Amino acid sequence: MNRYIKIGLLVTLSSIAGVVFMMRTADKISGGDTYRVSAYLTDATGLLPDSKVRMYGVVVGSVRAITLDDGMARVDLELADKTVLYEDAIFEKRMESLLGTASVNIQPGSPVRRQLGNGAVIQSVQSGTALEQTLSTLRDISASGDSMLDEVEKIFTDEYDPGGAERGGSAAVQTLYEVRNTLETLNLILEDMRGITSAVNARSDEELQRFSALMAQMTRLTQNMNTVLVQNEEKIARSFDQLERSMELVSSQLEASEAILSEVKEIAATVNSGKGSLGKLVHDETLYDRVVSITKEAEEAIQSTIGIDLEVEYRGDYLINMGEMRNQVGLRLIPGAKEKYYAVGIVDKPGAGQSTTTTTTTQTGGATTVETTEEMVSGWVPYIQLAYEFGPMTVRGGLIDGKGGMGLDYSPLSLASVSLEAYDFDSIAEPNLRAYGSVRPFYGLDPKNPASWLYFSGGVDDILGKRQIDYFLGVGLTFQDNDLKGAASFMSIRP
Repeated sequence: MNRYIKIGLLVTLSSIAGVVFMMRTADKISGGDTYRVSAYLTDATGLLPDSKVRMYGVVVGSVRAITLDDGMARVDLELADKTVLYEDAIFEKRMESLLGTASVNIQPGSPVRRQLGNGAVIQSVQSGTALEQTLSTLRDISASGDSMLDEVEKIFTDEYDPGGAERGGSAAVQTLYEVRNTLETLNLILEDMRGITSAVNARSDEELQRFSALMAQMTRLTQNMNTVLVQNEEKIARSFDQLERSMELVSSQLEASEAILSEVKEIAATVNSGKGSLGKLVHDETLYDRVVSITKEAEEAIQSTIGIDLEVEYRGDYLINMGEMRNQVGLRLIPGAKEKYYAVGIVDKPGAGQSTTTTTTTQTGGATTVETTEEMVSGWVPYIQLAYEFGPMTVRGGLIDGKGGMGLDYSPLSLASVSLEAYDFDSIAEPNLRAYGSVRPFYGLDPKNPASWLYFSGGVDDILGKRQIDYFLGVGLTFQDNDLKGAASFMSIRP
């Protein structure tokens, strides 16, 4: 195949490539669901509504609108719904033709980032100016033209070959015809280049005008600043005077601070020498040990107070046979992390007191009869007990109703318990034996709810009949109050 045929094939392929390129640039996005995203550019030259949006060379959408938003060009894109973009997607503006038209190329970004939805903004934008992209296109065209002219020059500078001319004469004529058409096309391209150059020059003039306007604004700003400085010269001078006085004040304060530091040094020297109250405290070991002892006692008192819970209790029992009330008021001190407690209080017990009435009667004949009546009355007596807990069993001992005795409590459930008490032991009669049970119907409620404080009791008193067997029913309240628990702890601190 000779050179003429090669040139003909080159021109033909170039024409076919141009037709394919124009068909590709005229593609429309296929129908279907779409969504919109936007990007902000400093220069949207060459972009028009309906400009193509491509991803990896495939048309995936188009430009819907180009508007001015806060000093920047906002470009709204309509993309096919199957086109997925992520936070790090890249918007690229690319020139498509010598006439300055441009298209948009999208890089989707990394799938590990958040996906962009409808109305999102693409943050990364890469956009060269129209002038830079046009010059790049012209350089490519110039390189192609130089290559073609080199081929033509080789054809016309080769030595004459009669045999070859005879074999390829018709092909040479056809090739020369194609070369003429190509040159005419190049002339048209050069005319387009002149138009583009004129547009570039016009844009350069426009940029120059913008620069001139910017310089004019800078000049006006400088003039305004000079005017402000002249008008406020006195205020500025006063401000500098005030600043100078402030610096003088700071200097005087520093001098005063130096004097204070000197006094502190003297005090430290006095303390180190053992003079004064503080010096004696530091150097007198006896006084120091006394302070440490008081501090330890206070710390122990505080720690013991923090670890103690205080319960307040009231209980009232109605003695059925006697028809009187037995009232009990007391406190229960519960040390933390210890399975024991202390109970102290007083009891208003029927029969605790005794009154005697004597009546004298004189009969006829000089005989005299003396009658004595004893009556049991209520009286307040103390109770003080120490209790140890062994699982559900609690053993108590101390004063019960003012008499020495002991008690046993069994709590199989948190809301119920049974108790047995024996007290008032003497050598004449049997001890007083009392058995009763207690029920907390509202156990488990919030401790701040008064209903959780309530419990009911019932049992038998004086079972052995030391005075009079009796039955009783009662109601009681018990709740925690830690506001007063520290009062007794500090009584042990010695002065």
